[in-house]
Amino acid sequence: MYPEIIEEVGKVIPLDTAAIAKVDLDDASVTLDHVTGDAVRGFEQATVFDLSQFTPANLLARFVLMLDNDVLYEMREEFDGIDSLLEQGVRSIMAAPLIHRDEVVGFLATASKFEHAYQSEHVEVAERVSAQIAGALANSRLHARITRIASAREISFNWAVM
Repeated sequence: MYPEIIEEVGKVIPLDTAAIAKVDLDDASVTLDHVTGDAVRGFEQATVFDLSQFTPANLLARFVLMLDNDVLYEMREEFDGIDSLLEQGVRSIMAAPLIHRDEVVGFLATASKFEHAYQSEHVEVAERVSAQIAGALANSRLHARITRIASAREISFNWAVM
């Protein structure tokens, strides 16, 4: 599902790299669930980050964040990974929260090698797409939960029958 979504996003939002990340508030972690496009060292698929590297859990952004070349250079003293991103040619980043039932469940992040790649029309598209991804992610989590419950009940039932 994610590759098709990112392919469509790439038609309307400039991107050289894109990622869909899941937030796990219980573990205070962020996992890069899907990464596509140009490889960015340190941001490979399945990489797990401590949420505190980004923000306290109660301050998760509920808005689309755009960082261009100038802001990235200003922030590189505060955040360890920004120097690496700049060295790898990243010049613009946009991150849209995936919000389901008023909870941030993940992020859609895009990066471009072009300065000032993102404009207000890209923010609007990112907001719409992130809402759809959040719904799909919530459905996926619900399906996994129901499957675990069904498996547990089947095991319990089999033990009771024996």
